[in-house]
Amino acid sequence: MQQENNNFYNNNQNNYLNYSSSPTQFISPCFDMNLILWTLRRDPTARLPVAALFASFYILIILIGILGNVCVLLAISRTKSLQTVSNLFIFALSCSDIVVCFVSATFTPFTAFYKVWVFGPILCSLVPFIAGTSLCFSAFTLAAISVDRFLLIRFPLNNQLRHKHAFFTILLISLLSMILSLPMLFTQKLVKMEGYCGEFCFEHWSPYERLREVYGTVLLIVQFVIPLSIITFCYTGISVRLNKSVLLRRKKMGIYHQKIANQRRQRTNRMFILMFFAFILSWVWTVVFNILRDFGLLPEFIAEQEFLYGVITHAIAMTSTVWNPILYALLNMQLRNAFVNLIPIKIRKWLSKEKLVAANLGIAAEKSLNKLLVPTPSAIYIYSSNNKKENNLQSRRASSCLLPSQQNKNEENFLKSGEELFSSTSDIQL
Repeated sequence: MQQENNNFYNNNQNNYLNYSSSPTQFISPCFDMNLILWTLRRDPTARLPVAALFASFYILIILIGILGNVCVLLAISRTKSLQTVSNLFIFALSCSDIVVCFVSATFTPFTAFYKVWVFGPILCSLVPFIAGTSLCFSAFTLAAISVDRFLLIRFPLNNQLRHKHAFFTILLISLLSMILSLPMLFTQKLVKMEGYCGEFCFEHWSPYERLREVYGTVLLIVQFVIPLSIITFCYTGISVRLNKSVLLRRKKMGIYHQKIANQRRQRTNRMFILMFFAFILSWVWTVVFNILRDFGLLPEFIAEQEFLYGVITHAIAMTSTVWNPILYALLNMQLRNAFVNLIPIKIRKWLSKEKLVAANLGIAAEKSLNKLLVPTPSAIYIYSSNNKKENNLQSRRASSCLLPSQQNKNEENFLKSGEELFSSTSDIQL
């Protein structure tokens, strides 16, 4: 599997070279790649409105991704109680997502629409290497988070994972990610295509083109299949363990405790399912696209518009930087409170005052409404200014001795008087 930053057009280099055989059709001494693609294939990525539309989407993803992940970093670094082993992995994952926002979400779409590489030979080799390393790091970190949570639930008493082990695991993941992405550092070349304007950053494996397919397959297995298998195994084991725990508790708990246990189980399972599917749905499209392209198995209608479908799948993959802060941070109550503490005190005071004013208005409105309502008592009490207690006792005895017909008549008379009073107060304007 090739990384998403291979500029989408490596396989068509020879086809583009063939288009320069008739230079008399163009006045310019060199041909613009976008003009060729639009003339021969009607490629939408060669049009400015399409590029502007995707640029707006990428800018939105970058802003939300950076803002969300920076909030995660600040919340964990400023709150001592949040500096747990699991949150250290989340901290590292947020760092990786920020790198993805700065590198993969900027250079790749720009090159996909502009086609020409304008950032020099060093970045031509360095950008794919950094992007590939950060993507491998994210996949491996997700797997490490699932393993850590599996150990916490499956072996809660024997779990000895400490902060130093977490730091060592993160360092090991970083080294492994760089080693796996190292071939990109040496195979990315900046070349000048005869007859075309500008320079192009290609993945150049010649004369070992077969190694390109081998490397893509190995990267697919190590970067996607193995982490996905680990995540599936761990979250399945967690779900099974939680289900068994709930079944055992049901035999010893009452109905209320059963309800609480079921709610906790559903909330935990929902979080695991969301984390799992967010990773799958973000990356599966670009993974399938890249592997089919590397082996020449793309359908004809997709191969004709390779740039368009490539940038679409890449844009979907970049949304993973937005989902991670939501799924790994906002579902955590402590992190949510830490996010609130990041808001300046003046803004928080202003918001609290607004809520207080709204609450007071609601209470005042409720009191005004209650004044207009007349409650209907269940019994008639006769109060005297001379002897309230005696009259109260006599009225209760009298009401209890009344016949049903007499008691109903008394209640009807009281209701009529109440209706007259309510009709008189209904004309009052607040």
